[in-house]
Amino acid sequence: MINRFRVLFSLAIYFLFAGNAQAVDNVFMWKAVSPEGEIHLLGSIHVGDDSFYPLDPAIEKAFEQSSALVVEVDITDQDLAALQQVVMQKGFCAPGDSLDKHISPEAQKAVASYLDGADPAIQMVRRMKPWAVYLVLEEIGMKKMGLDPAKGIDNHFLNKANENGKKISELESMEYQLDLISGFDDRLQESLIMMAVTDIDKRRDDVASIIYAWKSGNAPLLESLVFSSLKKNPELEPVYEKMFFHRNKVMANNIAQMALSGDKLFVVVGAGHLVGEKGVVRLLREKGFAITQAASAR
Repeated sequence: MINRFRVLFSLAIYFLFAGNAQAVDNVFMWKAVSPEGEIHLLGSIHVGDDSFYPLDPAIEKAFEQSSALVVEVDITDQDLAALQQVVMQKGFCAPGDSLDKHISPEAQKAVASYLDGADPAIQMVRRMKPWAVYLVLEEIGMKKMGLDPAKGIDNHFLNKANENGKKISELESMEYQLDLISGFDDRLQESLIMMAVTDIDKRRDDVASIIYAWKSGNAPLLESLVFSSLKKNPELEPVYEKMFFHRNKVMANNIAQMALSGDKLFVVVGAGHLVGEKGVVRLLREKGFAITQAASAR
């Protein structure tokens, strides 16, 4: 549940990471083959900008040849009125409750500073639960970096699937994802808020580096960037366990089950779910899939 920088990298950032890159002939996609058929697994950056497109022809060809698109959540097929009601119920404090009863004065000041003292925005977040404030701050941060969910990779393929009448399947649901992040205690939710509002320049560089890793097909680099916060902040282990590792197991099981249909599946999930010892690629390999990273067609 990643969200968003400097579109162009400085040469310093480029050379810092170029030495760690895999062959630039790779794309952030894997082909998984089983006796029942084949699957393409594409890691998604959930926000993007015009520099992402056009995508590598190898990615677009794999999508065109697939019979079904599989995503975490089909955001194009949501009952918006019902979803808004769920968000209001889960994300806003009950009467008599407020944000200041859940986070420290330090965190409250950091949030107000991040919002540049904009009173309407500050008054709104004071009525929200900490996890919902975190999501709002992440969205604001991504927009400040010039990144837009409408230009994310999963959204790109959902739009194409709808245009072409291609079957779309979900691995999760929107309400399930909301339940995940809303289930953390106040201490962990405050930690997420503080990550969102502090050291903004470093966050910009981190997001730029993640996008660079994705564009160059460098899975080890992206893994190290996505999970760097866990190494620095061990108290976030429950967050990573819930948001990544447990979900990866469920995703891998569901994908393997879907593969039994014999359909050619094009699976798009957050890039962080594919990488590492506990990632979906590794888990599917352990289930007997023969997996190779796709080469660029550029």
